[in-house]
Amino acid sequence: MRYLTDRSFNSAVYSSILSFDYIVYVATEDMLAANATSKMLGTDDLYLLVDNSTELRMYASVTLRMYASAVAQNLTRLNVSECIDAYATTFQTSRGSLILVTEDSTNLGFAYGYSTSLALVDPGNTLCVPDAYGWICGDAGPGHWNCSVDPTCSARVGSLNRTDWKPFGNKIEYCLSEQKVQQCTVEFSPQLAVVVIILTLSRQLFSSTLFLR
Repeated sequence: MRYLTDRSFNSAVYSSILSFDYIVYVATEDMLAANATSKMLGTDDLYLLVDNSTELRMYASVTLRMYASAVAQNLTRLNVSECIDAYATTFQTSRGSLILVTEDSTNLGFAYGYSTSLALVDPGNTLCVPDAYGWICGDAGPGHWNCSVDPTCSARVGSLNRTDWKPFGNKIEYCLSEQKVQQCTVEFSPQLAVVVIILTLSRQLFSSTLFLR
């Protein structure tokens, strides 16, 4: 998903940057071994319970890619603080899916699917959605809450206990993260360019008329 990064009010040329959706997994080191009994990072039961939809096939593809990348040691290892700091952002522009590595063998597998669209929801009034990266603070559940009473993750992330980080109930030892190439493009709007030209000519014409008087 692309979002606008820089555009003046009368400029037909602007820049946009690509933000990445990602999936969060929780796994033990045994599940990341080359001889692991499954390559699905603990999500096998999930795929058995849900219909074989296009979205599910996409998740399965990402899961297999993340497992293969972990075995090949192509993922970036981040300590807990580095992991929190890297993903505590509304628009993720430099990293993709990640595996939270734990020594606790309970509650493993698919933990959370992040979508940039979560950051663009504005329900209005006093209700709000959790931060797009609310999973970092354990706010991965659906729904809204009263933001005037319950602080969002952005207000709490600085005070998280990083020596005992348990976003999904398991103490996380470190993270394995996909590194993405930041993609920024320069865009041009022909329609806006026409408007700018007309307004510029009109202003110059008006100025010339005043000068001749």
